[in-house]
Amino acid sequence: MLHVVSQRADEWEAASARAVVPLRADAMPADFRGSLLRQDFADGVWAVRTHSSPHTLARTASLIDSSASDGVLLEIDVSGTTRVRQSGREVVVGPGQAVFYDTRVPYSLSFPGDNVSYLLHVPIELLEVAPGRVGELTARGIGERDAGVRLLDGYLRLVFGLEAPAPELVEPITRTLTELAGVIARSATDASPPRAAGSLVVALQATARRHLANPELSPESLARHHHVSVRGVYAAFAGVGLAPAAWIRAQRVERARGLLRRTSMRVDDVALAVGFRETSTFTRAFRRDAGMSPGEFRLRAAGESRG
Repeated sequence: MLHVVSQRADEWEAASARAVVPLRADAMPADFRGSLLRQDFADGVWAVRTHSSPHTLARTASLIDSSASDGVLLEIDVSGTTRVRQSGREVVVGPGQAVFYDTRVPYSLSFPGDNVSYLLHVPIELLEVAPGRVGELTARGIGERDAGVRLLDGYLRLVFGLEAPAPELVEPITRTLTELAGVIARSATDASPPRAAGSLVVALQATARRHLANPELSPESLARHHHVSVRGVYAAFAGVGLAPAAWIRAQRVERARGLLRRTSMRVDDVALAVGFRETSTFTRAFRRDAGMSPGEFRLRAAGESRG
């Protein structure tokens, strides 16, 4: 957890760069006060609780470089208002309302009064919105009546009420945050998850990665999650030369490699952690993909590490 407090423009710029993204602070009053509390989760998902007095911020072109994350920020205001300008649009959001902005594109934020808000960062591939449609999200207000906004607001309050999430809660929290953000994004664009084969397979794979530990993960469960037919799932994977079940198995084996290499977990526990109900089934799948048993792989990896 990162907690920074600022009282001057240069301090606020440094705090923003550490906790969110590099920004230029403008129109800072002499009595400015601000604080940022950041929590990191998994897969590039993080959230920040901000509290500040009136000021303005700008994400200028000179502050955007190749290190900019491939994700979007979703802001939910708790109190006060925020004026967002991006891509030729401008919107003002107030308590209980939300707005997206893309950190890869210049934008400006204006806080005319004291403001408390949450910022949620989600990689685009986890948002399950086609990359080409991200521009439709930005600088458009999402009202407090939106069910996804209300749920995410309440969930963020709950998460920030924890001093620090227990390690076993990080993955479930990440999954809940990304799924709620995706619901809000699709509602804002009045769109279902991406349907073009290329973008659909990206969304299917992102969902599968998040649910590898679930033994019920299958082409059928992916179809239900994305509201497409099972035939559509197979067609999407065929477009990139893959079979969905084989891809899922390969991802599970790859994750198992990492666990065997980096942890001392028993092989039985590794099998469960990557979605296999039976150790024997896991061992056969691992041997088929890796050319050796899980135990043999662990011994070889340990020898390479010592070497």
